[in-house]
Amino acid sequence: MPPQSVEDQLSRIRGTSTFRRAPRLSRFLTFVVRTSADGRSEEIKESNIGIEVFDRRPGFDPKVEPVVRVQARRLREKLDEYYRTTGANDAIVIEIPKGTYVPAIRTRVQEADARLTITPPVPGVPARPRPFPKLLLAGCGLAVAGLLIAAHSAFTARTGRQLGPLPQPEVLTSLPDIQTKPAFSPDGERVAFEWQPPGEPLRSIYTMAASGVERIRLAPQSKQDESSPVWSPDQKAIAFFRQNGVNTRTLIVRDLVSGRERSLGDVHNAISDYATQPNLDWSPDGKRMVICEQTSVSLPARAMLIDAVSGNRQPLTSPPVGTSGDIEVKFNPSGRRVAFRRGYMGQLWVGELSVSGELTERRLTADNSGVRGVSWIDEDTILYSTHAPGPHGDRSSRYVLAAIAADGRTSPRVVYSASSDLVEPSWNAKTRRIAAVSYWQNTDIVELEVDGQPVTLVSTPANERSARYSPGGDMLAFVSELSGTEEIWLAEPGGRLPRQLTHLQGSAVGIHFRWRPDGKAVVAHLRIAGNSDLYEIEIPGGNARRLTFESSRELWPAYSPDGRWIYFTSDRTGVMSTYRIPVTERAGQYPAAELVSERSGIAALPISDPDGVLIAPAATDGGGFWFQQPGLNNASPVSEVIRSQQCQRLDCE
Repeated sequence: MPPQSVEDQLSRIRGTSTFRRAPRLSRFLTFVVRTSADGRSEEIKESNIGIEVFDRRPGFDPKVEPVVRVQARRLREKLDEYYRTTGANDAIVIEIPKGTYVPAIRTRVQEADARLTITPPVPGVPARPRPFPKLLLAGCGLAVAGLLIAAHSAFTARTGRQLGPLPQPEVLTSLPDIQTKPAFSPDGERVAFEWQPPGEPLRSIYTMAASGVERIRLAPQSKQDESSPVWSPDQKAIAFFRQNGVNTRTLIVRDLVSGRERSLGDVHNAISDYATQPNLDWSPDGKRMVICEQTSVSLPARAMLIDAVSGNRQPLTSPPVGTSGDIEVKFNPSGRRVAFRRGYMGQLWVGELSVSGELTERRLTADNSGVRGVSWIDEDTILYSTHAPGPHGDRSSRYVLAAIAADGRTSPRVVYSASSDLVEPSWNAKTRRIAAVSYWQNTDIVELEVDGQPVTLVSTPANERSARYSPGGDMLAFVSELSGTEEIWLAEPGGRLPRQLTHLQGSAVGIHFRWRPDGKAVVAHLRIAGNSDLYEIEIPGGNARRLTFESSRELWPAYSPDGRWIYFTSDRTGVMSTYRIPVTERAGQYPAAELVSERSGIAALPISDPDGVLIAPAATDGGGFWFQQPGLNNASPVSEVIRSQQCQRLDCE
């Protein structure tokens, strides 16, 4: 085979959005293909790949650190995905056979595309052929795929039967950067979504044909970020949010014919966080909208009904104080029910809506699996994004699409999964398509030397974050998803000999930790069974001891420099405040926590004890750092100079 033909095929694969978003995989593929083409196949060994591709030092032991084997499996999956989608008609095929890293390169004969029509059996209804519904994936590139989910999803939710094979995605567009919040027009012919093109200062709403052409910016004269588009039922308007301050967005309705806009008032979101952005949906009769609003950091977010003409508002949900509240709400096709996510990570709830707007709520899930997007397939079946089941009955870190009956009589069923996260699903009944965000990222642990040159310490196919050296500098702790779920890992300086410290197996999410000054333990907040508490974890054994037993959220723990106290943030009184508990060796429940400050804080970072605590306040407190002495109402702002000095010493985030 001509070498130039192989090089052209390699360039074609590396130029796809999948491989552009995975530079390490692209480098892996390039190394093995070019080394083989140069006649040096004997050099394609696991140890050499670790050094040349993953920047490991000479002498690294692949038996201890299986990064090459794990990444090779992922590379095979990506190549297989490429040749099922974008490269389905390519004449040259590059493969990495199992059991070797030497590529197999061959040509193939073009085959006719065969499509299968499947008739789903529905009891009592005469069977008839139906077209494949489509999955439209928006995120790091929009994609489209056939998916048997419309009749089958409702059927599965009610009867528990398994779904049949699901067709693979096909690329629709490959826009740079991330697109989110996709929403079909009622006729299913167009899609609205958020996108910030490279070089553009604003995140804007765009619409495009479902065929992937005619991309149009909705409001080209806008000077503010825009988010959360939703179509009116008559398809004559799009409603969306326009940024109007740090934590305020204006609800805008834009006429699609005249381009005129009208405001339905401001919506407040006390904590500026992507996962808690105000939600927006339009009732099927076009008379009302539903939003989620948090007016104060001390109050939970709640759903509000808004008159689509006057803008008058009426509370819809009543989340308990001390929780994140209700983040996103969606109407069912008749408008008589709503499905919503309650809590930051989220559980799925459903409500029956009366004519007067009163809601009867019922919880559907309680498995700590999280929710990232809600939609309705039909009157009785909810489609939502949640963490995939793990291999041991636990939860993985990957989001999939699942369906559940609104009456709660059946367990959730996974209806679609991919190698990436699938979040924010949106169903279109007419075209039987789903819109969702396909999101993939890979983060590594990198250290900056004095000269500013980055050095990779830990690199795996999974995400790593929150790396911290021990007080003595002889150990590195970090959070990794390499096992399939979030766990705390340890490594020697430089990232050598990584080993798993905790074995939570998906029972905990949202891990944040700090070292004890003597280096013999870390304190962490872990969200287990839907509740965040503090745990002290021994080093190096990994035994965890629970420190708090409240039903409230205990977050962002940190030891005082002398190791006598643990400071943390809690909403146990309904207001996010700073507390501390004494450190003892006694097993069981710790003494009652002592209130240090009522100033709302997202983290408590101790300076010294008993002198006080450095508090990084929530955005509503105006930013900046504050120094709080024990006792109330005596916090004072910390100057930029002092803050910089203290943060250098304390490793402030």
